[in-house]
Amino acid sequence: MTGQMMDQYAKEVEDFSFVPVRTYHKPRKIDKEYRRLRVAIGISGWLTEKDEVVEPWKVIGPEMEAFALRFELQALLNLGNSLTTMIRSAAWGYAKSEIIKRTVFASLTAALWPLGLLKVSRIIDNPFSVAKARADKAGEVLADALINRAQGERPVTLIGYSLGARVIFTCLKSLAARKAFGLVENVVLLGAPTPSTAADWRLIRAVTTGRVVNVYSTSDYILGFLYRSSSIQYGVAGLEPVSFVSGVQNVDVTDLIAGSHTAYRYLCGRILRKIGFEDVDLAAVEAEEEALRKATASEEQERKANEANTKEGATEAEVKEMEGKVQQKNEASMMDWASEKFKAGGASASSAANQAKNWVQRTASPKTGDQSASKDVGGAAGAVGGSLI
Repeated sequence: MTGQMMDQYAKEVEDFSFVPVRTYHKPRKIDKEYRRLRVAIGISGWLTEKDEVVEPWKVIGPEMEAFALRFELQALLNLGNSLTTMIRSAAWGYAKSEIIKRTVFASLTAALWPLGLLKVSRIIDNPFSVAKARADKAGEVLADALINRAQGERPVTLIGYSLGARVIFTCLKSLAARKAFGLVENVVLLGAPTPSTAADWRLIRAVTTGRVVNVYSTSDYILGFLYRSSSIQYGVAGLEPVSFVSGVQNVDVTDLIAGSHTAYRYLCGRILRKIGFEDVDLAAVEAEEEALRKATASEEQERKANEANTKEGATEAEVKEMEGKVQQKNEASMMDWASEKFKAGGASASSAANQAKNWVQRTASPKTGDQSASKDVGGAAGAVGGSLI
């Protein structure tokens, strides 16, 4: 499922490839000993570093041959940088307190969001819209790959959180439209930014031979805020159960996802255990939960520091400061990503670093999440090679 065979499927999606979750130092002649009858593909919904393509999926045990789907690395890094900056801001701290006072979560889906939070929406809205559109394209490409038996004749389990779940949602709808049945065994969607309409989920149920699991949290304020400008009238699967569809299992994890959509990144293993997933690496689950505790403590510490320096909700000065932070993070991510691309194209380490620095200076957009910058990034990626794998 890796290497040049995937290039033909990825003409419209940058960096589309299947990355093995576990790598073994093995001679080619015994490669088959590490193959498994069943395949699992994990898909991350945003990134704060490149390793997060694979890291959340190490919780999948060795009895399945696990892959992580990498796609549109730069768009997902931009989204991750914007998301982490927003939730560590004083504006999000004030807004969360206001949201908690409102006992009916449904009121938030009616656009009754705190004004201070709406002021910082420009930090996150465009990166989310760009990444959501790229996720839809990646879903179509994934459907092509499965139809063309990139996985061989083996049954496939698809697991994804946030926009990774949207990739799966789009993929399965595409398979249903093409009457490609029997390719997917199980599906687990965590915090999916997708409609919860029965018609869509009946299609998903039809092309899946095993379990279809919708994992949701009624207090996922971040997902509600991100999805507020989409087709909210059709419901959001990551916020509520899917109704009137036989064979769809709804799992409420509100107790685990206490208002923080970003916790899905660290709780995949724990949630898989909760739903009875048969092959979970317990050591990896414990490591992820420890990483969540550290990330949460760091987030709270930074937010409190920001709140101490801000007397009210988001001011124009704070928003501009946040935009600056996001831009710096994006440029650092672009630098790292482009350097690896140039190395893959044959450049030495020092030459790749210099080329990457020059390229970032030429293409970095002055505005957070600028789509022109995303297009330039894609063009550079194509120029230096389609895949690092």
